[in-house]
Amino acid sequence: MCRDCQAFAHALERADVLDAAGGTDIVQVAPANFEITEGHENVRCLRLSPKGTIRFFVDCCKTPIGNTVSPSLPFIGVPTAFVARPDGRSLDDLLGPVRARLHANDACGKVVGDAHPKVPPLFLVRTLRLMAGHRLRGRHRPFVLFDPETREPVSPPRVLTRDERRAATPS
Repeated sequence: MCRDCQAFAHALERADVLDAAGGTDIVQVAPANFEITEGHENVRCLRLSPKGTIRFFVDCCKTPIGNTVSPSLPFIGVPTAFVARPDGRSLDDLLGPVRARLHANDACGKVVGDAHPKVPPLFLVRTLRLMAGHRLRGRHRPFVLFDPETREPVSPPRVLTRDERRAATPS
C-alpha cells in the first residue's frame, strides 16, 4: 500500500492494478528467475524522483512489470498480476503464502487482514538475506531489465516532474 507504488500506478493511468486499499500484491524475485518472453522492445522505466526506485512497465498497455533499486541489489519486486501461472496454478501454490502486508499507514481504503503500518524490521532482514543468497548463488544475473555491459536500464528512465508526481500521488 506504499504511496510510491500508488503514485506509479496513477502515473501510468492504471489505478486498476491497485486493490481497494491502494495496495499491490508484489513478489520479490531473483533477477535470474525473471524473464520477459515477448515484447522486450516495449519495456520502459520511470522514476518518481531523480534518485528514486526504478519502476519498469510495458509502454503499449502501461502494465507495471516491477521495481528495483539498481542492478547491484539482486531482486525485483514483481506485481503478481505480471506472474505467469503455468497449468492454471494459484498464486499460493506457485509462490507460497503472503509473508507481509506493508505500508498500512499509506492505505487509501480499508485494510483487510493484518498489515504493518510501515515495514517490519524482520521483513527487511529477510529481504537482505534473500539478496545475499541471490548473489552468493549467482542468481543476480542475468538481469534482463539492465544492459549487462553498461548496467543501465534497458530504456533510459523518465523522471516525473514535481507536478506530475504531485498529480499522481494519492491525497
